[in-house]
Amino acid sequence: MPFDQATGQEIIAGTYGGSNFHFSLAEKLPSAKTFVEAFEKKYNAKPSGYASYQYNAIKAWQPPSRRLLARSEEIARRSTDEVRLLKRSGFHPRL
Repeated sequence: MPFDQATGQEIIAGTYGGSNFHFSLAEKLPSAKTFVEAFEKKYNAKPSGYASYQYNAIKAWQPPSRRLLARSEEIARRSTDEVRLLKRSGFHPRL
């Protein structure tokens, strides 16, 4: 069965659209090849443009979210240390 029929794309035959990504870019760009191969291995299908948009979104947000997580863990650790210190000192009556 041809790829377009297997994926239901025959219903859009004869139409036009735009996309920033197509899996055929794997033949030209090493980064696209890495993405397409990983996607195919996991999902046993070619990635769509939407899959690449989500991949890029995660890649873009990953470093800031890691920094945010590290900062929140640091704040939580400091808060816990401060509560322990206050409890030991008897300084704060509600702890």
